Amino acid sequence: MEGRDMENSNEYLERFVERYSQWATQNLTAYLAGEIKEAMQTYPFVINHDSPWTVLKKEIADCKLAMVTSGGLHLKSQEPFRLGGIDGDWTFRSIPKDTPKEDIFISHPHYDHRFALEDLNCIFPLDRFREFEAEGKIRELARTHYSFGYVNNIYGLVKESIPSVIAHLQKEEVDIVFFVPV
Repeated sequence: MEGRDMENSNEYLERFVERYSQWATQNLTAYLAGEIKEAMQTYPFVINHDSPWTVLKKEIADCKLAMVTSGGLHLKSQEPFRLGGIDGDWTFRSIPKDTPKEDIFISHPHYDHRFALEDLNCIFPLDRFREFEAEGKIRELARTHYSFGYVNNIYGLVKESIPSVIAHLQKEEVDIVFFVPV
């Protein structure tokens, strides 16, 4: 982002922090009591009206693709996402493309895991993209993919996690990021 846009972005984030703090204070008891649906009714959602769009300038078959999911996935060897508290966990987990499904676990507590446990591809279509790579439908599947858990307080997500993931994706020269929201 350039000068003024970055200032507006920072101002918007600071306003969110104020609104979020009020929301968290008012809803902490209900949230911790499991009344999440009720608490989320007044959550100060961020609405983006001016997302940048980048036109893809080459064929998908010539692209390197990575995935990002909000499914709360982590490897057996990684620390699970922190489940307690109203803020959530703004950190991310890296998942190598050659990871067997048996080594991927779900620690996101706020959705029904039934279908994901039956077929992980519904929230993290790693097998499908491996097939696309083998069939030449994409040039290459990135070595590393990323998962986030649930996040209510987005400050750390916006200031640290997202820039870090973007840097990793750029370093790996990824052309397309496939987002799988859960």
